[in-house]
Amino acid sequence: MPDPASGNACPASPPLGPTGLVVALCASPGVGTAKKPVLRLDLVADHGIDGDGHARTVRPVSLLMWERVEAWCQAGGAALPRPHPGDFAENVLTRGLDLSAAGVGSRLEIGEARLEVVQLGKPVRPDHYSFHGHRLLPTDGVFCRVVAGGRVVAGDRVRLLPAGADEAASSGTVANRFERARRRWLDVPRSRGLGLPLADPWFDPAAWWFDDDGRLVGRFRGEVRHGGYAALVHGGVIAALADAAMTHCLFGNDVSAYTARLEVTYRRPLRLGVDAEFSVRLDEVLGEQLYRLTFSIRQGGEEKAEAKGTFFRPTPGDPLLATAER
Repeated sequence: MPDPASGNACPASPPLGPTGLVVALCASPGVGTAKKPVLRLDLVADHGIDGDGHARTVRPVSLLMWERVEAWCQAGGAALPRPHPGDFAENVLTRGLDLSAAGVGSRLEIGEARLEVVQLGKPVRPDHYSFHGHRLLPTDGVFCRVVAGGRVVAGDRVRLLPAGADEAASSGTVANRFERARRRWLDVPRSRGLGLPLADPWFDPAAWWFDDDGRLVGRFRGEVRHGGYAALVHGGVIAALADAAMTHCLFGNDVSAYTARLEVTYRRPLRLGVDAEFSVRLDEVLGEQLYRLTFSIRQGGEEKAEAKGTFFRPTPGDPLLATAER
């Protein structure tokens, strides 16, 4: 691959290790195309790259090792036009950093920003972009989300952080633990397509009621346009229901609650186009800060799915509320 600055072939790369350099930055407003080299990238926490087409997705930032591109060129790509930065649709081209040592959950320090690895490689579809029929991101790409925003320019250092480095830096304070849980909870893609309520609980708390056992109860309709068993009652639906249950009904509109753990168990297929009922049981686990919610999804009197989540909540007047409102 040509040197991004000179257009000449790069000299031999130094040995790979936990620290390297950013040799090129690339972005594009659309998806499914090559990316164009840019002078800098502005990374935004819980968003991605400002101005890039993959912002606000589950894997908004892609990294690729320069060494992998060179190996591809030497292994048979020489007959093709030599790739330039962005030709394999990567956002960040690194040199000297051993990205093969990264795993899901690993943290990277890059320029002023910090990233968290969310996926290694990706599935290939026939309609995906390719460079003359060749792709490297499915096999060698490292996909990340932005956990701390900042500006990145070519030549910046990029470093794979030791495991637990962020936790050590945070000193284990309640505020930092809450902030990490908040970010993970907000990362769950909300889906209200299935939850088309008979009366919208997201705006009308009166549409929910408590039964004789003290459970919060509501109804929704499984819409026909949602096909497939796994798409019926998934984490995004439960997340949207949990938002409403925790904020509108259980604690009031001025308090938010977040969870880093959510489990959904399927028991029976949920028929589409038929009203279903869900109930929420709230168990206080530790004072006024930790709660366990159990969602039961029923249709025709039969339990179809169950979801459990452990939620953390700041108490009114607690300084953690300022963190939640950011």
